Amino acid sequence: MFRIGSFKTGAQQFSGFAVQDGAAVAPLPRMDHDLPGGGWLPDMLADWAASFAVLERLAVKAEQVEAIPLRDLTVLPPVPRPGKILNAAANYKKHAQNMREKHSGGAIDWSKDYGFDKSKGKPYMFLRASSTISGGFDPIVLPQGMGKIDWEAELGVVIGTPAKHATRETAMRHVAGYVITNDVSSRDGTWREDRPALRSDWLSGKSYDTFAPTGPWFLPAAFVPEYRDLSIKLWLNGALMQDGLAGDMIFDVPDQIVYASSMMTLEPGDLIATGTPDGTGAERERFLTAGDVLEIEIDGLGRQRTPVVEDAKVELEASA
Repeated sequence: MFRIGSFKTGAQQFSGFAVQDGAAVAPLPRMDHDLPGGGWLPDMLADWAASFAVLERLAVKAEQVEAIPLRDLTVLPPVPRPGKILNAAANYKKHAQNMREKHSGGAIDWSKDYGFDKSKGKPYMFLRASSTISGGFDPIVLPQGMGKIDWEAELGVVIGTPAKHATRETAMRHVAGYVITNDVSSRDGTWREDRPALRSDWLSGKSYDTFAPTGPWFLPAAFVPEYRDLSIKLWLNGALMQDGLAGDMIFDVPDQIVYASSMMTLEPGDLIATGTPDGTGAERERFLTAGDVLEIEIDGLGRQRTPVVEDAKVELEASA
């Protein structure tokens, strides 16, 4: 088994194997100069079957390569700029029930809801901007004027081969691997008081910079015999807030791939965030403040650690 990450040192970006139990990185370019995609994971996904075969061969020698301590590197998301990020909303029953209670205004006729019966509904998914993605140790920046910033620990699925009109039988063949991701959310941005008739604003709720911390590691799907067995845990300042199981999704990974690929072609490097278990800030009425630290752990995928900071509100100057 091996895990891969993407990193930066100075002006150089590269991908590498996790070694020394994740404390160091064996850069792929030091192991083979003729790697598919130049040894850069996002480019290797374009021909994932061939790339994986080469990586399996090299992985047995990873511990013998001169490694770089992780602390000396800038840790990027494994795929720093996915073509698409799709998120599954309200995809764990207890979380969905809790959120329903929070937003059960009289204008909503819940008798028309699918009632968690998959035969009566479809996945509910939304697109978020790829620019929201950040590394697994990067800070989450609190937007100016927003007071209800929330966490959502999620299993991320990375697409490895194009998928269009996938079926349940073929869907998992398109999965290259898995990552940790956090669907950071502005609850006051999602439920806009000035536009109640429109119900929800996913752009304002989800697409601020740094709202998709992802990584630190990518674990190939070949090493996950059953993703449903993966546990998903999140701690806030050391206190366990979320403790769920991927198998508790309402609409599972094949369901999501089938649904999304019925509308669009899923492409190598695309990221699907598959939904979050219960225990979010909105359910607890406890939102993020500067100085908080979030940690997320998913079996085999390592541990993400992201501090929370205020927005410095530095304006970018347009070039002449």
